[in-house]
Amino acid sequence: MAAIFQSQKSALITGAASGIGFAIARVCRTKGMHLALLDVDTANLENARNELSALDPSLKTEIYTIDVGNRDAWKDIAKQIRSTFHDLDLIVLNAGKSYKAQSGLAGRLKPWADAEYWKKTFDTNVFGPLNGLETLLPLMTASSPTPKSIVITGSKQGITNPPGAANPAYNASKAAIKNLTEHLAHDLRSDPATAHISVHLLIPGWTWTGLMGNVGPTDESSLKKMEGAWFPSQVAEELVKGMEKGSSYIVCPDNETDRALDQARMQWASDDVVEDRPALSRWEDTWKGRAEEWIQNLKPSASDADMIRGCYGCGCALSLPDAARHYAGGFICAGSLLAHGECPNTRARITGTLCTAVATTGDLLASFDDDLLQIFVPCHVKRFTGLPFGFKIGPGETLIIITFGQHDVCLDTIVQLVGGTLASSASLRVSAMLDKSAISTPAAPGHFALASAARSWLRA
Repeated sequence: MAAIFQSQKSALITGAASGIGFAIARVCRTKGMHLALLDVDTANLENARNELSALDPSLKTEIYTIDVGNRDAWKDIAKQIRSTFHDLDLIVLNAGKSYKAQSGLAGRLKPWADAEYWKKTFDTNVFGPLNGLETLLPLMTASSPTPKSIVITGSKQGITNPPGAANPAYNASKAAIKNLTEHLAHDLRSDPATAHISVHLLIPGWTWTGLMGNVGPTDESSLKKMEGAWFPSQVAEELVKGMEKGSSYIVCPDNETDRALDQARMQWASDDVVEDRPALSRWEDTWKGRAEEWIQNLKPSASDADMIRGCYGCGCALSLPDAARHYAGGFICAGSLLAHGECPNTRARITGTLCTAVATTGDLLASFDDDLLQIFVPCHVKRFTGLPFGFKIGPGETLIIITFGQHDVCLDTIVQLVGGTLASSASLRVSAMLDKSAISTPAAPGHFALASAARSWLRA
């Protein structure tokens, strides 16, 4: 929500003394926002206040030393926050901690003989945000119904759940954060009285933060970071972009892992349940090779790199050949259509049955207006199994299927598969385009490309 980052708005941020929390606070200050900064580290919290106050002394910059896992401590500062900040526009529950298990058992068994290690981790990483919500949500809901946002910091480890030294308590705490953030988002948007409050799960990549040993508020204090890690300021920038797009899940890449690899790893992890594979099969000896091969195959190849574009409406990635992209103009996310019935960027222009049908066609891309539907079959598609159930091309409408590059897709098969979907007066054209430059004419208004997240519908 771009409306959040505006002059004279107020933001409260936990874990604000350094790292990602401070970086978010700095972005808020550059937008002219008042700040409430919370952290357990008093010395660095004061340093953060001094640096941020210097950017604009006319704005409020209040600090509160707190262990976010201490519920009573939240009660103690609640009145102070309410008296100073009568309204909160942005709450960022970012504070987190990674502990090491201490027990008499060795290796992988160590965490399972140290319940205190689990308790400390959950006190900070799970009950910290819950304590914050208990204290702050009444303040946010009682104020004016203007756009507001809550951001909770999760982790990719809460989704992919890497074993071993990756810290099982931390992983479990971040998995809990994902679940509670999803429930909070659903509950707030389902109630008309709180539908103006958006909720976002921030999922950083490898970031050089206090959890990794750097101290101090700024990037300059962590210039010796490992090359693969992002600076906290990069994560803060990604958060702003994600919120402006209305993304529920703001997944950040880093200098080693791009979005495509993240998505493939997350998909494999969730499919363990669906496919009834061994738990954490990606690290299981008998599955490692298959997992790596599957992940690499799901990722776009280097030759497809120029075909990856983000969705204007929802941030999804989809594969679109250059020529088709130029022809189709803009594009929207079919996943958004399926979930919400409309795309926020084009809600006034998506009508009729064509978009609903195309929204279920996997990696097929389509351009359409009132009486013309064109389906582009990208180069990486190796199997075409027909159009979705219930798909119909009505009287007077035209379906054009265009394939790009060398395909295992037989054009005669396409004709046979889609022939039954055509009304008697409808028309069908199928052609192969080995030269992508053959299509370069910009589309007329109303043409969009659609893609579904259900890639398995098309992939061999």
